[in-house]
Amino acid sequence: MSRFFPHPPYAEDQPLAHTVLLSHTLFRCFKTGTALGVFWHVGRNLSSRSAARICEKEDAPSKDSTAPPSTAIAYFYSLLQQIPAPEPALVRSASLGSLVGLGTWMIILPLKMGGKEEIQWKDYSWRILENRGQVLLDDWCVAGLVGGVVMGFLAKRRHEQEREQQQRDGVEGSEGKAPLWQWLLAGAGLGSLGGVIGFLVVRAGGRLLRV
Repeated sequence: MSRFFPHPPYAEDQPLAHTVLLSHTLFRCFKTGTALGVFWHVGRNLSSRSAARICEKEDAPSKDSTAPPSTAIAYFYSLLQQIPAPEPALVRSASLGSLVGLGTWMIILPLKMGGKEEIQWKDYSWRILENRGQVLLDDWCVAGLVGGVVMGFLAKRRHEQEREQQQRDGVEGSEGKAPLWQWLLAGAGLGSLGGVIGFLVVRAGGRLLRV
């Protein structure tokens, strides 16, 4: 996204300074909020599953057997099995986290940049566009965001099909539903985070090849 903005040689000539800085900080808060929502979901599920497992151990008779896999491994394995249709609880947490990130952006940015002179806006924006690594990261994140929105839409359709099949089979459905906007918002946030991971992996691989 950053590469589509004009970038002159000198900071004092930087056009669209407010647009560049607003979009950059908005995107960053959006990704951060999504990540916090995912961490909240994982932590909440780990704690609830640990409590359930303790209750099961207390009720079950003692017997000699190998220890079950750790709760964290079992949980992440269950998540991998659900790709590309994550559970609605994860979708809700990720989408609400992204909204929290956007709300935080609306509060922090005016406090941070309120009263700043125009040359300061231009300087901050110019530095963002001058950073080649930041521009490449934005490219990866935008690509991930677009792909995430598409995957979110497809995952929503797949989830609805699975629920319909469960209803026809008389099987109890999953823990709830999430509206389409949450699937799209969560897909955008998770896709942008995937872009960050992809950028870091490629960058680390490039450094290893140059060694």
